[in-house]
Amino acid sequence: MTGSILLFSVLLTAISDCAYVLAVGVMLASYWLDRVEMLPARPVFSAAYTGKWLIALGSLIGLAQIIRLWFLAASMSGVALFRQNLALVPSIVASTHQGLLWKVQMGAVLAFLASSGVIARRKSRAMHFIGVVCLCVIAFVKAASGHAADNGDFTRQEMLQWVHILSTAAWAGGVIVSGLIVLPVLVRSAAGEMVWQYLQAVSKIATYAVVAVFVSGIYTADRELNGMFAGLFTSTWGRILIGKVVIVLFALVLGAANRFLCLRGDVSTHNITLSGRLLRVEAIAILVVLCLSGWLGNTAPAMEM
Repeated sequence: MTGSILLFSVLLTAISDCAYVLAVGVMLASYWLDRVEMLPARPVFSAAYTGKWLIALGSLIGLAQIIRLWFLAASMSGVALFRQNLALVPSIVASTHQGLLWKVQMGAVLAFLASSGVIARRKSRAMHFIGVVCLCVIAFVKAASGHAADNGDFTRQEMLQWVHILSTAAWAGGVIVSGLIVLPVLVRSAAGEMVWQYLQAVSKIATYAVVAVFVSGIYTADRELNGMFAGLFTSTWGRILIGKVVIVLFALVLGAANRFLCLRGDVSTHNITLSGRLLRVEAIAILVVLCLSGWLGNTAPAMEM
């Protein structure tokens, strides 16, 4: 795909990825808020509010996957004719490996929407668990649909890519939802000690997730560059990766400063305010990373000469 088709494909991937990451973040935020001691009332992400968010994000993921079929047809046909590619969609869904993966993913999306509908009506741990399983399936299909699946299904590369997607979503989703949605409301409506507990929970999970992101990400980048690090500077894929890594490192510096300078200090208004600001800037940086990831996913890795 080239030109405007590539641009729209990148935008579609970025929107879908952001919706997925936010869904993971909402799940995590709901869990963390449940663990905050003595929180008198949940000012954000009550059962009904959580369910509505998840329904909206799940619908966006499903819509993006439906539209993605046309782009899949365009990549296979090599042309940008709308009707011609649309006519290919039924055969792609019925008789190709990508079509099978699409059906599995849409099944997971529909199950996620159903569980979210129940969550919107009442608090249910079972429905939360089902929702988490659906998000894991969606991540696995994404791993199985990309470059990591070039050598077959259920390979080590594919499993590592699955871990990479899940850990990225846990880190990015937790930071974005907490920094931009939960924390501003929590600061206005809860005691400082409760906000502190929430920040500690975010930082702990983010740290574990970042370790998994880097281990799996380094392996994936080395494999797709075929061990030729010169490809980082001579290919479009490599240059996008460099930009992504630079912003990821910036986000990591912010996260480290938050964890080791703010959250290891005393519970104070100054530390809570500074921690919240660092978390918001980190969230914005991660949003940029997600957009670059969408571009990276639609670009062929460097090929060995």
